[in-house]
Order: sequence, then structure tokens, then C-alpha cells
Amino acid sequence: MTDKDPLEPFFEAARTERAEPNDAFLARLAADAAAVTAERAAPAIRSAPASPLRRMLEAIGGWPSVAGLATATAAGIWIGVAVPDLTTNFVPLSSETTAFELVDLVPGYGDFIAEEG
Repeated sequence: MTDKDPLEPFFEAARTERAEPNDAFLARLAADAAAVTAERAAPAIRSAPASPLRRMLEAIGGWPSVAGLATATAAGIWIGVAVPDLTTNFVPLSSETTAFELVDLVPGYGDFIAEEG
């Protein structure tokens, strides 16, 4: 049983035919090579290296991100220093008549804790 590849005539034609580039292609290739050579021969203008502060600002997103971080920091300090009365109404720690119900949200968590002893 001989299975002749139906594409074999095309492969044979590709093996025998030699494609030569035309003159227009060679002219474009030479022009591109000359342009790249001229570009590489020109001295590169280097800017001063970025300061560490500028690199840090770029890493976190610039001045808008710094403004957001500063606002969050100021709000955190304000809430920490001037505790609102609203939070003390929810958890009255000085009252002994208040009963707290403990709910185990992760019932199997104690099995994973290693006991010292």
C-alpha cells in the first residue's frame, strides 16, 4: 500500500524553484539598514537618573496616591485620638449587666493550634 502525499508536487516545486529578491526590495532593505546605522551612530541623550523619591512616587501611582494615603493617615490618627462616642455606645465595657454571647465562627480552628507544654 503506497500512500503518496498529495502535497508532494508542491514540495517538489518549492525545492526546485529559487526565489531571488527584486531590486526594489533590496533598495528598501539598504535604506532601512542605513537609517538604523545612522540612528545608532548618533550619541544618545541621557537624562539624569531619577531620585529615589521620584521612583517611589512612580511606584505607588504618583501624587494622587500620596494624597489618598495622607488623607487616610490623617483620618486614622483623628479617629484614634478622638474616639467617637458612637463606638462606646455599642460596647459598654463598664456595665456588668451586659451579657455577651460568644459564637465560635470557626469551630475546628482549635484543632490546628499547637499547645505548648
